[in-house]
Amino acid sequence: MNKREIPSDEELKQREKERQKRYYLNNKEEVREKRKRYYLNNKEEIAEYQRQYCLNNKEEIAEYQRQYRLNNKEEIAEYQRQYRLNNKGKQRQYHLNNKEKQRQYYLNNREKLRERRKQYYLNNREGAAEYQRQYRLNNKEKVAEYQRQYRLNNKEYQRQYRLNNKEKEAERQKRYYLSNRERGRERQKRYRLNNREKEAEYQRQYRLNNKEKQKEYLRKSCSIDYIEPLLEPLELSKKEEEALEAKIARLKAMPQEQLLYARK
Repeated sequence: MNKREIPSDEELKQREKERQKRYYLNNKEEVREKRKRYYLNNKEEIAEYQRQYCLNNKEEIAEYQRQYRLNNKEEIAEYQRQYRLNNKGKQRQYHLNNKEKQRQYYLNNREKLRERRKQYYLNNREGAAEYQRQYRLNNKEKVAEYQRQYRLNNKEYQRQYRLNNKEKEAERQKRYYLSNRERGRERQKRYRLNNREKEAEYQRQYRLNNKEKQKEYLRKSCSIDYIEPLLEPLELSKKEEEALEAKIARLKAMPQEQLLYARK
């Protein structure tokens, strides 16, 4: 008579898993109700257990979450998109009810959050830039109003920042000017054409307030070192002379108003 084989521990575990699975499939509603009651009756104990588990297994949990996000990017993005669409009012209400809590969290974790945003931007530079571009295109009025309000509410901060970062600010303005020279000139030209009276008044006030500066400029510009090079005859080719004469004739033919605001 053959002796009955004793199953190994692994086999026993596997059988138990299958048994539990079958039981759950056959009694879904009952199992869910039991779990729900257990959770309601033991909220504090479960919360404490979860907290302790998270503290003791930080690295494992972080690694698991990282791997899960990497392997399920599309599903997570779609889930979040659907959740936001279905819970707009809920999210807004939550933010309104927890403003102080969120502010405190931000204040207590400022450096951590900045570093996280920085890392996210570095890892998703193209995607972030495209998202910002699309947002600005779709919300032009909202963005303009936000920027206007921000400037109004942070005048002193901006002034202090410029004072403390003069060289940095000058370098930034220089780079911006070089990158947007033509656009800047066109904008200045349009502004002067649309604000002639205002521009004339500004120039008048500037001359009144800077008389000494103008005198100094004229004194330097009228010095012999400045004038002597201008007295030397110009050496131009025939083609250059013809081009210069054509330009002078074109300028003479232009209306006086257009000459005043032209920038060549």
